[in-house]
Amino acid sequence: DYDTASIDMAHLCASAALPYANEYAIDPHTVVISLSDRETEFGVQDQEATQFFEAYRVQNDACIWEAF
Repeated sequence: DYDTASIDMAHLCASAALPYANEYAIDPHTVVISLSDRETEFGVQDQEATQFFEAYRVQNDACIWEAF
């Protein structure tokens, strides 16, 4: 469900996206995390998949949730 996914996506932003950006000297303004209940091919619709997307502003080495 979304409540569980939103916690996981915030964790992925902080624990995966920010360290990756730091390691490769990337200064992102926004990080977008996508999470699905199954593997999907990028850009291809899958009517069976449940997918969530969230955007985070990067500020002071932290992920700040940005409502769409």
